[in-house]
Amino acid sequence: MTSRPPATTSHPAEAQWTLASIIAATGMGLVGVVLVLVGYLVASGTTREADQLIGVDIGFGALLVSGGTGVAWLTAGHRCLRARQRRVLAKVGVLDALKAVGATASDPVVATLAAERLVAVRDATYFHRHSCDLARDKVVVSASRREHEQAGRVPCGICGP
Repeated sequence: MTSRPPATTSHPAEAQWTLASIIAATGMGLVGVVLVLVGYLVASGTTREADQLIGVDIGFGALLVSGGTGVAWLTAGHRCLRARQRRVLAKVGVLDALKAVGATASDPVVATLAAERLVAVRDATYFHRHSCDLARDKVVVSASRREHEQAGRVPCGICGP
């Protein structure tokens, strides 16, 4: 049998950004804006070069704070997007196609999809997730949920595929 990920996998809905991360990012963005304004006021309020450099330093620090916040925000979104991409690829059965074009087991997408395969011991009554302890170290066949159910198998009560 061909190895296919399950057609219906339930995953809890994940928010891209939690309320706490939105508040933190907004707060850090506001800190950056305030520091830019303070730096401008310090630099523009004097004609002495040494005093102006203090304002420029404050403004530069503000840009670092704001830029770091933006990078952290985008990185969190990218991680969430990659997780969603793996789930979508698993649903449409891309694992075999990725392996066919030379993707290795160390590739994070292939590893995630392989871990979500549904397997069963031949002539068994239960099917399991590939990572289930009850299926580990046994000769198993891999199939979709629909194929397992058509063969008369029911989901394992331990791993809950």
